[in-house]
Amino acid sequence: METRRADTIQIAGSLVLLAALLAALTGRLEQSSYAYLAANALGSGVLAGSAVFSQE
Repeated sequence: METRRADTIQIAGSLVLLAALLAALTGRLEQSSYAYLAANALGSGVLAGSAVFSQE
């Protein structure tokens, strides 16, 4: 995977995780809600997939 593309994907995954955390901290999402859990799963999956394919 091209380095710049891998970095962009990793940043996007991190932003999804941070957005979910911020929404939970500000009371916009419950930590047990499907939206929060889905955002965490998506962000984590993106980071894990990126790490596997870029072998970092």
